[in-house]
Amino acid sequence: MKPQLKSNELLERVIHLSRDDLQNRFLLHALKKDAERLLSSDAIGAYHVLGLINAFLGEGQASIDNFEKAIRLEPQDYVLRSNYANKLADMGFLNEAIEQAQIAYKLNVGDPGAASDVLQCCMISARFEQAAYWAELLEKMKHLEKEQYLGGLVSTIKFYMDSGIPESEWVNKANTAFDILHDHGIYSFDLNTSILEDEDSYFLSYVVGVNRDVETVSDLNFELAERLAMMDTAPELSTAMSVLFTSLQ
Repeated sequence: MKPQLKSNELLERVIHLSRDDLQNRFLLHALKKDAERLLSSDAIGAYHVLGLINAFLGEGQASIDNFEKAIRLEPQDYVLRSNYANKLADMGFLNEAIEQAQIAYKLNVGDPGAASDVLQCCMISARFEQAAYWAELLEKMKHLEKEQYLGGLVSTIKFYMDSGIPESEWVNKANTAFDILHDHGIYSFDLNTSILEDEDSYFLSYVVGVNRDVETVSDLNFELAERLAMMDTAPELSTAMSVLFTSLQ
């Protein structure tokens, strides 16, 4: 089999790994070795696959390094850019994720999937004004009502618009949480965002699940509270946006 066909086959396998497969570190390391064997014959494909596997293993910097190597060799590859953007978002590198997602869209203008990737990255990073633009674009592409296609994203954007709090403050609060994870070498997490009701008011909830014990997660929340207390933010933000680390163990 030709080297590029081998790397494409390996890439398809890695992209379609099941949730159980992603928890199987023996399997991931075996796939990592398969990719490394292709470095001499198909460096672009090998680095692409390695970037994905590194992300699955929580190896944040290694993932970035391998994706960047692939991009230097093939900067016009839409699938490569798209996968890089998604993994950056999964690891909490939000600004970089948006940049790569936008480049991917420029390489495939008019593709709803590419536009949706940018929208999702904007939402995760609390860049709601940019998200509103991409939501409008998707509405035109899909020829559907925004509420029908985008569901809860629209209510989140509306919640932000009605709050009057500058977007930069929402972004800083979200970035602070992910910066703390990176400071502790954590590049893998489960993120759930939603609009919740508390008595007569509503707030945006970020619940970040990490694979650490309860005591470690408690320390992370304490560090987050300390950092947020030192930030000069609008008083309303403390009640409008909640960020909480939880344990997945």
